[in-house]
Amino acid sequence: MRFSTPLVLLAFPLLAVYIVLVSRPPDGRFRPRELFSLVLRLAIALLVTMGLAGARIVWESGQLAVVFLIDASDSMGYAANRAVGFVEDAIAAMGPDDRAAIVLFGADAVVERRMSPSPEMAPVTSVVSPVQTDLAAAIRLGMALFPAQAAHRMVILSDGIPTMGDAESAARLAAASGVRVDYVAFPHDVGPEVLVTDVEIPPVVYSGEDFDLAFTLQSRFGTTVRVRVLRGDDAIYGETVELQPGDNHFALPLEAGDPGFVPFTVMVEPEGDDGFYQNNRLAAFTQVLGAPNVLLVAENEEGSGPLTPALEAAGLGVDVVTPDALPDDLAALGDYGAVILVNVSAPRLGGRFMEMLELYVRDLGGGLVCVG
Repeated sequence: MRFSTPLVLLAFPLLAVYIVLVSRPPDGRFRPRELFSLVLRLAIALLVTMGLAGARIVWESGQLAVVFLIDASDSMGYAANRAVGFVEDAIAAMGPDDRAAIVLFGADAVVERRMSPSPEMAPVTSVVSPVQTDLAAAIRLGMALFPAQAAHRMVILSDGIPTMGDAESAARLAAASGVRVDYVAFPHDVGPEVLVTDVEIPPVVYSGEDFDLAFTLQSRFGTTVRVRVLRGDDAIYGETVELQPGDNHFALPLEAGDPGFVPFTVMVEPEGDDGFYQNNRLAAFTQVLGAPNVLLVAENEEGSGPLTPALEAAGLGVDVVTPDALPDDLAALGDYGAVILVNVSAPRLGGRFMEMLELYVRDLGGGLVCVG
């Protein structure tokens, strides 16, 4: 018998003592009926404790079911062929009662071979996305292939560089389920490598607004690279820069153009050798909106003074209203980028609009300017 959380069993002695003390007759003598009741309560407490401890009965089986997880990501390189050869030799040496399955994984995981007793391995035909390594997804998929009546074993063939998912938690889950997890390492040859790891840009900007395009380049060694930035299909930046080992952070000041969704792509071109060209570019998108409108509230149009022409000269749309013509719902107020109050008192705004103005600033992120 095995337990997934055996420490829970330590609670049973305390529980047993409590049950005995509670069940003890006033004269301290257990009669047959009272003794039977005590034994029944202790048995129930023991079963509940074993259930909480994850008790399970394991029968030994002469059959062995093995799931091979083969890393087919770019980081494996030519080592992936050696991993396939290792699996082919292992399957050929299987016993008559053994079975094997194969899972290929990269950014995703696919079943290359279902659980089969055949000692022959067909050529690998499955294709996975090689740009990432999600070992956790491969472990979860492999656990679903095990038959019930067999000893379970999982063999991971990888360079040990997962980039997605929580592989450690998935491996713990497999071990807790009675799966023996083994690992065959295929060390990755460390060579020159330059990649774009991050591109950050505001999700929304206004036409004509200044903003920064931040990106990070990572290099294993100090080297010189050519960096290009595209806005859509147009090149907007191109420079040669020196990279230090590790992360190198850059910020490119830009100005938003016409409204619409705009893609920005950062590309790096090393002057020397590079391990994987697939990670040399990364894109991000932003939405460019038209110039925002502002709501200017004044007792009359003359009360706004020089504010209206100044705001319009800055490229903003200005709607001038009196306190009697204020928007009556939050959606209408949300169409404005800011609200400007010019010499307007709180009683003139009214309690409802004051509450709506609080939601507009706090929840919608609207701007509020009070002039008086």
